[in-house]
Amino acid sequence: MLTKKIFFMNEKSRLLNIVDNFDNKEIIVAGDIMLDLTEEGHGSESPEDACFIIKNPETSFAPGGAGNVYSNILSLNGKPYLCGVIGKDNLSIVLLAELNCKLKKKYSTGELDGIVSIPDRKTTLKRRTFKRESHYRRQLVRVDNEEYTPIDKATAEKVINGLKEKAKEGTNFKIFSFSDYSKGFLTNESVEMLRSFCKEYGIRTIVDPKPSLQDPDKILKFVGCYGFKPNLKEAEYISGINFKGSKEKNNLNDIAKKSMDLLKPEGFLLITDGENGMHLFYPDGKFEYLPVVNKGALDITGAGDTSLAALSLSLAANASIIDAAKVANYAGSIAVKKKGTASVLKKELTDLIDDPGF
Repeated sequence: MLTKKIFFMNEKSRLLNIVDNFDNKEIIVAGDIMLDLTEEGHGSESPEDACFIIKNPETSFAPGGAGNVYSNILSLNGKPYLCGVIGKDNLSIVLLAELNCKLKKKYSTGELDGIVSIPDRKTTLKRRTFKRESHYRRQLVRVDNEEYTPIDKATAEKVINGLKEKAKEGTNFKIFSFSDYSKGFLTNESVEMLRSFCKEYGIRTIVDPKPSLQDPDKILKFVGCYGFKPNLKEAEYISGINFKGSKEKNNLNDIAKKSMDLLKPEGFLLITDGENGMHLFYPDGKFEYLPVVNKGALDITGAGDTSLAALSLSLAANASIIDAAKVANYAGSIAVKKKGTASVLKKELTDLIDDPGF
């Protein structure tokens, strides 16, 4: 018992030290930037159809997708540089205002010049409507208004040139996070250019992938990146193997091995599995299981983005892969306790690590 307690205290001290070193760590986030709209209010049954009437809902906006990864890096005291594209429409004005608001809360100065606004392009909007109940809220519908058009080479070059200018300014980027939601920014060509930039400057690449059953080869543009963080369903798509079994016996190792054979990560494959925790696989065949920190998810929206942010910052702070995964596990467990697309604060993370309440 004493040995176990000493081990836990040493681990806690180590993880707290990692989070303490998040401050001003520079991370590049590249991917699909979206706007999340949440509306919530009390409802009643409609006389017109089998649906609800939500009267005078409270409405809020938040950056989604890669924008949520960016927001979480900011709230964890990191210094992100966001790359992506949006439209030139009313929604883009709202999205940029939300991103600027989060940036100015953390830093008195800063820029969002890694974002390219494209005329005639639609800014992606995810709209979620909730009915407020007595002790919980119930999501009624999600409406996605999306843009899938692949960006052209000129747009990709504009993003790359901006990154090169940042590099000339003496920035110290250690981690490059791909946040792929299949909305047209991370094309084969743009990913190749971005990875070439990372190779030139010695930056490790992490991928939160969006594989597709309709186009299974599209994941191949990321082959050989340092690390991958799919959820279990995405790992099924990547491997082509459906998950079967129970806690006692399952085919997760088969899914991981096939995924590793395909993706060829230099560092790791981290499969997230909601309330079943995380499964960390290494190229040499070693495996680590990370149980969920605290059960009882309120809302899983954006939790993967939070985990990616914490994982990226931990690796930038020179954490080992297993410790980075543990910190990401803690951060994700906080995110699912919050409503909607939410950011996790550094103090919330340190408080949970200090007292997880096992």
